[in-house]
Amino acid sequence: MILHTIKGKLTLLLTVLIIGVSFLGYQMVNMGKNAEMTATRLVSVGKLEALFLKLRMEQRNYQIYFMEEALAEYKKYRHELELQIDFLSSVLHDSENKKRVLVLKQDIQKWANENDPQKIVDSGYTQSYNDNANSNTKTLSPFDLILKQVQELSENVSRVNLSYLAKNEHTAEVILACVSIFVLIVFVLVTQSIKASVNQAREGCEIMRSTKDLSTHIKTDTKDEINHIIQAVNTLITEVARALGEAKQNALENASVAEELSSTSLQIGKRVEEEAQIVFQTQSDAQSVATEIQEASTQANKV
Repeated sequence: MILHTIKGKLTLLLTVLIIGVSFLGYQMVNMGKNAEMTATRLVSVGKLEALFLKLRMEQRNYQIYFMEEALAEYKKYRHELELQIDFLSSVLHDSENKKRVLVLKQDIQKWANENDPQKIVDSGYTQSYNDNANSNTKTLSPFDLILKQVQELSENVSRVNLSYLAKNEHTAEVILACVSIFVLIVFVLVTQSIKASVNQAREGCEIMRSTKDLSTHIKTDTKDEINHIIQAVNTLITEVARALGEAKQNALENASVAEELSSTSLQIGKRVEEEAQIVFQTQSDAQSVATEIQEASTQANKV
């Protein structure tokens, strides 16, 4: 199995780190996009409120001063307001807020149709529909109701989006904690496994050093690279032990041969000594015979 090797364990640790960092990176990018969209939604709601107030202001300007510029600005702001409402509806992800925008759009269109400054002026009125409400009553005018709707929409959008950002932040913290814990566990397991292999190899070497027994093999319970190295060392030790055995056997054989040669040399020396004595005796006997022959010859000459 690949996880039995140190390379496999380190690869697993690196893979976990890469996956964890990728998740965190994705979460950070997602949080950035959500923050950007939150800001876009809040700004869009603010623009919606500002355009509605400008629309009301230009309506009053035309009703009071009958300025064509005010009427043109009114139409421009109404068109921009409709576009802003559509844009806000497209960027919202909460269904409740979408419903609020839809209702707000309908109310604004109704209010704008009923309070069109050109129609009011052409009909001879200089006050809008909203001004017909009794100021002494506590009932809000349609304009104030719409403005209240916009403010409630702004608060709700802010609450929902900030809650979503807080949720993303919590998710990122949980992912970071899980990745950190998992990486720490894997790191501890990898280091403990490597340390166990090294300790077993060291203990085997210490036993061999103390016993001087080359027939002892270093054993490890793992199948990693350290075990492969130990197997190579065991093979080397076996070869060294075999070479030492052969050298010892050759030394014993050479000693036996030397002893035999020494014994043979002693026997040869003894025989040489015996032969020398025989030669010496033979020489003495020959001299005696020569002396007798000479004496015999001298006596024969005298006769």
